[in-house]
Amino acid sequence: MRTWSVVNSFAVLAVAVLAASLVRATAPTVFKAPVHNTPSCWRSHYSSSCLGSVKGYVLNMDQYEDRWDNMVEWWGSVWPELSVSRVQTLPTEVRGLGSGAGHIKALEMAVADGVDFALILEDDALPYDVSQLYPHRISSWSTVLGNLVAQLPPHSSVLLLGGHHIHPNPKWDTDPSYRAACSSKGLVQIFRAYGAYAYVVRRDQIPPLLSLWKQHVQRETQESYSIDTAWWELWETSPAFLATPLMVDHASGFSHTWSKWVFRDWEGIREWWTVARDASWSDMYEFSGDDEAYIEAPDFTIVPGEDTDFFTSTVLADGSDSKTQRNCGLVVLVLSARENFFKRQLLRERLELHHKPAEGKREVFFFVGQACEVPFPVRRKFTCEPSAEVPLWMRDQHLAAESEVESWLIHENAEHGDVVFLPTVDVYRNLPRKLKDVYSWALANVDARWLMKADDDIIVLDFDGLVEYLCDLEVQEKVVVGKIAKQYPVHRDGKWAELDFMRGVEDAVYPPFPKGSHGHVVSRDVAAAVTELDGFEYQGEDTSLGIWIDESYPQGQITWIDSRGFQRSDTEESASVLFVLGDGGNGSSAGEQAGWWGDSGCTDSVERRLDQVLAGCGDICNTNLQGVESKYFPMIVKDVNCTALWDNSAIDSSRPLGPAPEIPASMVTDFSYGGLVEMTRYSEDLFNQHQLDASELNASGVDRVWTQETINLWSENCGRGKLEGTYGTAHTRNLLDGLLDMSSVRGGHVLVIGSETPWVEACLLYLGARMVTTLEYSHITCDHPRVQTMVPAVARKKFADGTMPVFDAVVSYSSVEHSGLGRYGDALNPWGDLQTMARAWCVTRCGGGLLLSVPAGPDIIRFNAHREYGPLMFSHLTANWIQDSRQGMAHHPVLLLHKPIFGGHLHHELTGRLGNQLFQWASICGIAALHRMEPCMHGGGLAKFFDGVGEDCDAPIPDDHTGEENKYATHISFDITKSVVLDGYLQSWKYFASNVRSVLKFKPDIQAEAAEFLREYRPLTTVGIHVRHKHQEEVEYLRFPPVSYFQNVLFHFRSKYSPVQFVVASDDTEWCLKQSVFRASDVRVVRQQHGPAVDMAILAACDHMVVTVGSFGWWAAYLGADAKGGEVVYYDSAFDMEHPTNQGNVLLADYFPPGWTAMGPGPQESVPSQREAMLNLTDWTRTRILQPAGAGMEEVASHRHTLVTAYFKLASKHKHDDYLRWMENMLSLQDAMVIFCSPDMSDAITKMRSHAIERTVLVPMSIRDTDVCREYDTGFWARQLDRDPEKLTTHAGIVREVFCMWLSKSWFVSEAIRINPFSSDIFVWSDIGCFRDGAYSGRMWLCNFEIIPQSSMLMMQSNGTRAVEE
Repeated sequence: MRTWSVVNSFAVLAVAVLAASLVRATAPTVFKAPVHNTPSCWRSHYSSSCLGSVKGYVLNMDQYEDRWDNMVEWWGSVWPELSVSRVQTLPTEVRGLGSGAGHIKALEMAVADGVDFALILEDDALPYDVSQLYPHRISSWSTVLGNLVAQLPPHSSVLLLGGHHIHPNPKWDTDPSYRAACSSKGLVQIFRAYGAYAYVVRRDQIPPLLSLWKQHVQRETQESYSIDTAWWELWETSPAFLATPLMVDHASGFSHTWSKWVFRDWEGIREWWTVARDASWSDMYEFSGDDEAYIEAPDFTIVPGEDTDFFTSTVLADGSDSKTQRNCGLVVLVLSARENFFKRQLLRERLELHHKPAEGKREVFFFVGQACEVPFPVRRKFTCEPSAEVPLWMRDQHLAAESEVESWLIHENAEHGDVVFLPTVDVYRNLPRKLKDVYSWALANVDARWLMKADDDIIVLDFDGLVEYLCDLEVQEKVVVGKIAKQYPVHRDGKWAELDFMRGVEDAVYPPFPKGSHGHVVSRDVAAAVTELDGFEYQGEDTSLGIWIDESYPQGQITWIDSRGFQRSDTEESASVLFVLGDGGNGSSAGEQAGWWGDSGCTDSVERRLDQVLAGCGDICNTNLQGVESKYFPMIVKDVNCTALWDNSAIDSSRPLGPAPEIPASMVTDFSYGGLVEMTRYSEDLFNQHQLDASELNASGVDRVWTQETINLWSENCGRGKLEGTYGTAHTRNLLDGLLDMSSVRGGHVLVIGSETPWVEACLLYLGARMVTTLEYSHITCDHPRVQTMVPAVARKKFADGTMPVFDAVVSYSSVEHSGLGRYGDALNPWGDLQTMARAWCVTRCGGGLLLSVPAGPDIIRFNAHREYGPLMFSHLTANWIQDSRQGMAHHPVLLLHKPIFGGHLHHELTGRLGNQLFQWASICGIAALHRMEPCMHGGGLAKFFDGVGEDCDAPIPDDHTGEENKYATHISFDITKSVVLDGYLQSWKYFASNVRSVLKFKPDIQAEAAEFLREYRPLTTVGIHVRHKHQEEVEYLRFPPVSYFQNVLFHFRSKYSPVQFVVASDDTEWCLKQSVFRASDVRVVRQQHGPAVDMAILAACDHMVVTVGSFGWWAAYLGADAKGGEVVYYDSAFDMEHPTNQGNVLLADYFPPGWTAMGPGPQESVPSQREAMLNLTDWTRTRILQPAGAGMEEVASHRHTLVTAYFKLASKHKHDDYLRWMENMLSLQDAMVIFCSPDMSDAITKMRSHAIERTVLVPMSIRDTDVCREYDTGFWARQLDRDPEKLTTHAGIVREVFCMWLSKSWFVSEAIRINPFSSDIFVWSDIGCFRDGAYSGRMWLCNFEIIPQSSMLMMQSNGTRAVEE
């Protein structure tokens, strides 16, 4: 229901007298509009509904109360759900100043109300009827406005809903594609406009707007004041947008601003972009006041052609109807990425080969979302959230590229008319939302009974056959057809990590779901149920669909049809009919695997194929670049976009095995380097032999197997000079001689590119490689602990999710010369060898080595067997690698190279402790990369704790030094042109390269130790806290936070997350243990003496992080919570900015990354009491504080006494079932209780106390968090057990935690006394197994209070089981 209220305007101005003259108080009044059907708002970025929370604020003077009545009537008719407050303003001598004060107060009220969007309205803001604005659909104001705000850029300031004297972006008049794109969104950027009478402002943009307007209002001496012009300066940095068409008019009879000061005849017209310059506009404002129920319909728009109304639903080819007429029909709904033009066209072409839709019918639609405005290099994995501050040049480039994509999408849809734009931003984590969007659109716009969801890398082989199959099914409702996954395990890490579904449950499995890579079909009612549920959006759209269906239907109601007609291209399951072929998992589209592009006569497909392969390749694929003189051939320096190269699945595309393909004419120029490389045909007989070998090796269902026994034997033979390998002992010796000269092999992690047999791997192990990873197109099974294998698709995923190792060396022997020639089933790719070597460069550490051996001679391609490299092709193949030596066979030489030194060495001596060294290492690597230099580190100890940091540099140290000049926490632009020593602490995240966190990884043993420490807390939300306390007197320029800071952060996280576990690591454990704030049950102080690196790894493994002072905690946060999208809180006064060390040398924005939250000591009233803290920490998942429903914390009733008990499921003297039986007896008592227990017992205990829920507080915890258990290590308890006289009898098999339980009873009582939830003055301990029968069941146990002494303890002894009446 809509609520209208009156609120006084009171602008907080610098001049109090001015404020008093503008505002006076009146009594509030409330208007209730008629009840309408509330439409369910469209989802956007801000919340589960289109606008999140939105509220209107109407500026109105007392003498114009009739206008308030009009506003109630107007807005109540078009938006009945809107809550609106009246902001009363007063006239002033300075014209417009009262209005300005009203705007300020309205915005302040919005801040106080905490709304996501504020709708500011002057009292003559007349809303248009949205049915007039959108004549082709029934819609609502909330839907339309929600769709508009969902498309606003994150940095935009306001959305004007009406205006005049409009000055749009100049591209509006000069760029038709820009105009069409704006029209499709219903928005246009404006530089100037009048009309502050109706606008929407997002919550994060209210403060800058408030600040700006307050400054203007304070200028009371000016003759007039216009709020219309005050915000123009804000628009220069935070752009404003105007709704097109305009949604609000100035009402006739009031201000008449439509007809005043009009410079051009089209200004102020609702459809101002459509009106001819000489058109009359005086009759354009007729308002339809029809009061009707507005039915919600998601406001999607298909980008139009010139003659299409861009607010219509889908317009079919004949223009007659937006509904597909087939009663038992099928519509294919393809989820497509914006830039996948090639894949969409392939799908269209393949479908057209065997299926012709009826005249005027469209049966396939492609759904694309909005562009993410955050450039990929600074974007968090799989999201549209920034991981770092975005440089202006990078943002400009990215927006320009996205603008170009938008333009191409417009052209694509103008040609095909099948692209649907969704409001959801196109990123991986938004796919569940996108699927709901797609279903919502289909239900509103097509009439097909069956809805097929597909990705854009599938092909529909038999559309008509699939329709016939579906229509012949006996069941036509509650059906899902596809490749059904059942009992599929829930992944907790990697790209498919699911952290929300069945959280804390080990070995969790998903409900049935259709596998997305195969495509799937649902009956229309299933899609409707899913959209109506609007369920939680989990990590993947297909697993989410399964969960939503499971939540929507009782078990057994859905018919799951596991059809062999839906297959992937990498499987060969027999099927009588194949309807759909999906992606084979290696990243190439099914169309490519079906050989679409392989037809040499299909020029368009070939060109599209080349465009896709070239995507993001840049300089790497530019064979016209010239190099500089080097040792053996010219060296070429090329810009490398590592992310784009590894993200491009087209590079790894395959083709069906068969006869050697011909090079299409359009590819010859690219293969031959513009005609500079000779091309000949290889021996047909020899080719067929190789083809047969490859075919056998890649036989379906047969993986190559490398056994540990074989690799070890070959390694021994390599040392004896007897290893034949793949090419004979001469080639093995050729390889071995080269490896002996590579310093980065011994103890290193080596990448091998291409290997049919493990002969290279065996030699590497013989020479002491720590680990070998082989990248090969075919699947290989290997059981050797130091050899791992992966296919390109796995490698791409590892690079994308940051789990790809950083290699110390790369070896490729007779492999890359075949890449892209089609010899082994790979797709034709003129740049396949260059892209392979560039990818290897991307995953090699600075200074890492490369051993490359390929056929040598004149530059020639012997198609399709291999390339023979001369100076030209060698220089491009080894771009960005530094040439060290050339040795071995003349026709197959071994080249040794390393990752590069472009501008010399950047030297640095690592100093300080762990956090300081990490800052120096990351900054030096980033600065070196920026200046195309090689970082050269000396000293330090990072290599003991981290992979990816490399060894000490042995290059000569130059005499020249440069440095930061005491600006230790300030980003500086260094001018470096030669090898130099760079001194300083370099503590600014702005120095870092974007891939620093993917390179810098804790050693596996450190990660394992940290994971084991946190294992028991994994079901909980974990918050790491680093406390640097020692040596405060040595660092006077830093301020250690007071205890109230920790109280504040604990209160913050307890209030925000539940359940929560705090983990405190410190250089002063004793101090921490003495602080009461760290002695709560949900706080664990790390006591183990396992070194600083493990402490940092433990903190980094937590979900969120709290930082005090120093660089140690900073790095724990940066490598952990910040990298995972968690929350980081830091002490806001850590730096004494008045201290000489910091003055002019510290910029907080350069030290603390954006997105981290500054927090100070909590004000006294916000610090939680001990009781509040304990009650907060007991609010665990699947448990609750047992108190009256709806009762506040202070409403829990008082009780004279509290009974304290505990139960933890441990191996004890008695069986668990016995304790459950005895527990029922005790917990049936009527006494108030505080019960400590392990989290897995919460549900059972809650049920047993259901009769006394208002008298129960439950404290789930780990027994290891008691003081006794934390104080002593495992060895202490082992010695105690050894001394136990009952260890071989009644105490046999008892674990140490039982001793902790026995010795913690007084601790439990003291904790209950400390929190005292029932304000008791008597506390009683009883073992939970004390009541062995039901004699006292249901009774109040403690009655005779007078016998309890006042100043001592009373020990009670059992007097049999007889219930005492008194």
